[in-house]
Amino acid sequence: MTIEIQERDGKAVLEITSLDVAIELAIALQNGKSMVFPDEIIFSGDIGSLTIEVDGENYRATVPGAFARGIWGFQEEIYRATAFALYGTEDLRRLTKADYDRFNLIFSVSNGCSNLDAQTSGFLSELAKGLSNMDDTKKLKAIISVAIVLATGYTVTSIGGAYLEHKASKAQTTSSSESEKARLAADVEKERERTKQIEALVGASPVSSRFGEAAANGAKQVVKSVPDATEASIGNTVFSRPEILEINARSARESSDNLVLKQEFKIMGFRRVEGSDIAKFTLTSSAGEIPALLDMTEEGPFTKEQLKQFWSAAEYHTPIFLHVQTKAVGGQIKQAWISDIPAQRNVIPQSD
Repeated sequence: MTIEIQERDGKAVLEITSLDVAIELAIALQNGKSMVFPDEIIFSGDIGSLTIEVDGENYRATVPGAFARGIWGFQEEIYRATAFALYGTEDLRRLTKADYDRFNLIFSVSNGCSNLDAQTSGFLSELAKGLSNMDDTKKLKAIISVAIVLATGYTVTSIGGAYLEHKASKAQTTSSSESEKARLAADVEKERERTKQIEALVGASPVSSRFGEAAANGAKQVVKSVPDATEASIGNTVFSRPEILEINARSARESSDNLVLKQEFKIMGFRRVEGSDIAKFTLTSSAGEIPALLDMTEEGPFTKEQLKQFWSAAEYHTPIFLHVQTKAVGGQIKQAWISDIPAQRNVIPQSD
C-alpha cells in the first residue's frame, strides 16, 4: 500500500486510516523511507482514538468516583510522558497551564457500559509541535508510534492482561466449526506478529517508549480502580474478571503504607482540566505540601454543601479540616485524595 502526503486546501495532509496502515508506514520509516512532516496528520478508524471500556453492574454509562480517579491516574501518566517528550524530564511542574489544556484527553461516555472514548489526533498534533529538535522523518515515526501506543494499549500485557491468550481461548469456545476455529486461530497468530512489530517500533524511540511506559502504568491504575468490574479493556487489551482480581490482589500485597490524615489544611492552588469533575489541589499543613484529588462529580461522595465549604476555604485561604487518604511507598506519598469534608465552622470570614 502506498501512503503519501496529499494536498488539501493548500495544506500538506497525511491521513492514516487504520492501525495496519500506521504500522506499515512506521516500518517503512524505520527501514529508511524519508518523508517531510506534513502540515496536518489525521488519525482515523482504529488508530484514531483511545478507548477505555469497563463492564459490570456498577458501570452502566456511569463513571464512579474510584473509576474517575483511575482515569485521572491514566491522564497523569500521559502528562508525565508529555513532559519527558517536551522538556526532557518527567517533572509535572515543567508543564504550563496551557500544556495541561493542550494535552488533556477528553473522554466521552457511551451508553450501556462505561465506554470512554478520546480522539487523539488533536493531542498528537500538539505533541508534534513540541518535538522541534527532531528531523521530519524521526518526528513522524515517533508520532505514529505514540498513536499506536494510545490506540492499542499493547504494553499493558506486561501487567497481566493476556490479550492474545484471551482471543485464542475465545476462539476455541465460541466457534461452531473447525474452519471458523482455524480462521480465528490465524487471526490470533497475525495479532502476535503485529504485536512484535509494535514492540520493535515503540522501543526504537525514547519518546514513544516513554509513552508505552505511561500507557502501562496508567492502565494499571484504571484496572485497580474497578475491582468489581466483570471485564475491562484499554485499547484492544482485554482484562477478564480473574485478571482484574489478580491485579488488585497483587496491588494489595505491594509494600505500601495507607494513612488517613485528619487535620486542618490550607488550599494553595489547584489544576482542573477542561471538562473534568476531578481536580488536583495543593494542600499544605504541618505534614508538608500534598497534592490531593477531589471528586466533584454529581454522583460523587460529597454534597453540594460540603463542596461549597471547600471552595469557600480555597477562595478565602482559610484553614479547613479534611480527611485525606494517602498511599505512600518508601516513605514518599505516591497518591492522595480527599476522602471526607467534615462540617466546618467559620469557613467564610465574617465581615465587620
